Amino acid sequence: MFVLSPELIGGDIAEKLKGLLGERYLIIMIGLGTLALLLSEKDKLFPKKKNKKQDNGLSVSETELQQIRKGLSESHQGRIQSKLAGRLPINLELKYSTEGTTTKDVIYDKDNINSKKIKEELVTLFDKHKGRLLIIGDPGAGKTTLLLQLASQLIERKDNQIPIILDMATWQSRFSSVEEWLMELLPQIGFSKTITKQLVIEKQLLPLFDGLDELEKENRQGCLEAIGKYGISQNIRYVISSRISEYAETVDAPVYCQIKVKPLTITQIENSLKEIKSPETNGMLNAMDRDSSLVEAIQTPFYLNTTQLLFASMKSWEELGFKSTSLDGRKAEIVEKFINESTTAFKTHTSIQVKKYLGFLAYTMNKKQIVNFELVDLQYDWILFSIVKLIQIILIKGLLFYLSYWLFWGILFGFYSGLKFLVMFIGIQQFYGLLISLKNHSTYPNITTRDRILLSFKNFIPDKDDKVVYYIFMIGGLFISLLLSLFISLQEGLSQGFKALFIGLPISQGLVLLLFILNGIDKSIYPFLKIKNPYQRFKSSMWILHFSILQHMYLKWLLHRKGLLPFKLVKFLQKATVNNILESDGGSWRFRHRVLQNYFSEHWKKNYGG
Repeated sequence: MFVLSPELIGGDIAEKLKGLLGERYLIIMIGLGTLALLLSEKDKLFPKKKNKKQDNGLSVSETELQQIRKGLSESHQGRIQSKLAGRLPINLELKYSTEGTTTKDVIYDKDNINSKKIKEELVTLFDKHKGRLLIIGDPGAGKTTLLLQLASQLIERKDNQIPIILDMATWQSRFSSVEEWLMELLPQIGFSKTITKQLVIEKQLLPLFDGLDELEKENRQGCLEAIGKYGISQNIRYVISSRISEYAETVDAPVYCQIKVKPLTITQIENSLKEIKSPETNGMLNAMDRDSSLVEAIQTPFYLNTTQLLFASMKSWEELGFKSTSLDGRKAEIVEKFINESTTAFKTHTSIQVKKYLGFLAYTMNKKQIVNFELVDLQYDWILFSIVKLIQIILIKGLLFYLSYWLFWGILFGFYSGLKFLVMFIGIQQFYGLLISLKNHSTYPNITTRDRILLSFKNFIPDKDDKVVYYIFMIGGLFISLLLSLFISLQEGLSQGFKALFIGLPISQGLVLLLFILNGIDKSIYPFLKIKNPYQRFKSSMWILHFSILQHMYLKWLLHRKGLLPFKLVKFLQKATVNNILESDGGSWRFRHRVLQNYFSEHWKKNYGG
């Protein structure tokens, strides 16, 4: 059989395979063919198990819903803590309102809600008005914090519907419906595509739309109309939040109840400061006695919290040096002085550098409609490269991409054989990539991740139903290796047979192990991926030999050389979080408030151009 194999394959082909794969090319080919056959029959060998929920016609199991609830709850609690910067939340006062609407009818209660359990009161209102609320208020009034508290409460109730906060800035005019919006957005924030489709079809999502005012003016009405169509079904529930002035420019929202977040009262502020007894309490109370403009400004929770952070540095009112006498001027001074204080606290960068880096980040996030920044959002198209640099990027991407496969091939079949593989495939990829880049200068390569892989060895261990199949394949691989070794021993001698066994046995067992690793990857699909580590997606990708982290590091180096971002980006963002400029849940960042993001974006446009 082995003597005739070159003639059966074809002399020229056999010689080429022998030159590429070595003397034992036939063993390798048989092994690869066996693996291909196993993979083609993988679904038959490992049939997907149906759970009871699926048998009853529901697409998403209770276990999957529980995982989603847990991940979302952790994210919401982390955001609330970051947003309040470690201070106790101020008791917010709400009232029913028709402000900004065209209706003249008194269709709302006129009661004020003033309770230390405001989030419970909000849930009661939500239920009373069939789950359709509009929350309006001035900038910094605490609308997003209320949505986070409401979402947390609804998650705790473990209803069949999952509350999900959607940043309305991500809405685009090309979306034909809310469903299309959800299908595109949810996978970006951690949901698997399969689970997203199931949740949308089964109407198991309860969207909380945050920030109508953050949409471009021309897109607001279209977004509200899409929400109205989404809510045609009576059991659909949702909440919308917006600033008062921007909402007043639109047609009435399709809700049953409108709630206005009122400014804080002086009594509320004083009582809260005295209750928490923080280091800034005395300085704040003293400043409030002397500065009427400051008192008026801090009636908005964002400015109160930011002023608390200013006085936490133990500077007095005289040292802070407020000068403006208008309300808007005082608010601008609070933001300006807070940013100056927080950016000078970076030991490794000057305040000018920090403002530049954060300005570039904020400007690009606004431009690309990114509200929550992850490392995977950092792409080559963040800056404009010359055609020469773009070609260089294409070449390096191909090298880094196929380098991982060369390592894998080299470990199995020898590094010289792997080098041939690398040269062949890089040549094909580079030719194609260069043609694309020359044809369209704006075509940048994407840095992608394989971010649905669960980082745990236990998922790759065969379960009860798979163990029998696993043992059969192990024994089968052993039998084939022994059989091939016997044939080679008869043809070429006993020593050559032992060498073949030494090579063939680990290859056969490795192929069986690879098959079960691939099966384990299928079993480790997340219904919801809670990103807790900045590099989690990249590390997950490395498990299946997708080393896009190398491209990410190269891009960071390019941006660092241009002075746009620090090379140690994660440490920089973590420091900005400690300094209360950003908020983070461990794996992503956002500016603590839109006021801060817009400040840095304007700083970039003013000093470095748009």
